[in-house]
Amino acid sequence: MELSMKNIRIKRPVENFNKEVKYAVLINGEKITELSNGEEKTLQLTAEAEVLEAHIRSGSSEKFSVAAISDNTTIEVSGEKWRNAYGKYAGALIPLIGLSIVLNDKYPMLEIAGGIVLLLYIFLLIYMLGFQKRKWLRLRVID
Repeated sequence: MELSMKNIRIKRPVENFNKEVKYAVLINGEKITELSNGEEKTLQLTAEAEVLEAHIRSGSSEKFSVAAISDNTTIEVSGEKWRNAYGKYAGALIPLIGLSIVLNDKYPMLEIAGGIVLLLYIFLLIYMLGFQKRKWLRLRVID
């Protein structure tokens, strides 16, 4: 019995963020290749291939059903812009929170504002890293 093969192209567009980060492409949880910024590769999928996904250190994409992909289809793997491009600036809030602690004697309202910012910061980190882990990358069929 001969296994049916599908050829698909995986394409990563040129992005202004995550330039040095390689996106790992996984089939059924096994890493089969990596994509650099602007790179495109052709993959051959066997009949056993069920799930396609992409990973980076901080998160991944949603799982994509291989059954929904036809032969010679191009799939784009891209980073979610807000999380990848602007999320790194969340670290700038840490000195601001520290400043509210240092200056709390002179400005009592600053201590309250710093506490609110700290709570929002912690909530945002838990939400992004815990509940949104599969939203860092996006897989979509482009043809």
